[in-house]
Amino acid sequence: VSRQVAVLSSSTPTPAPGLAPQLEALFAQVARRAVAEWQVERLIVAGGETSGAVVSALDIPAARLVSRIAPRVPALLALGQRP
Repeated sequence: VSRQVAVLSSSTPTPAPGLAPQLEALFAQVARRAVAEWQVERLIVAGGETSGAVVSALDIPAARLVSRIAPRVPALLALGQRP
């Protein structure tokens, strides 16, 4: 069964101090579970801090540039073992 899910957050305005790191951790946990338990094979993650949290949670050691979606928006292929 193919499903598409979108989860978004906005940094402007920040509704509560310290909320951004909590959202990054939440996105990282969701990504880890999606890959490990639900066999998700493709993720789209935007934002530097959020992307970093997701990459760390998935233990991605390296990535290869596949294409450029737009200026400063790369499409990357994760390298390494699947979590």
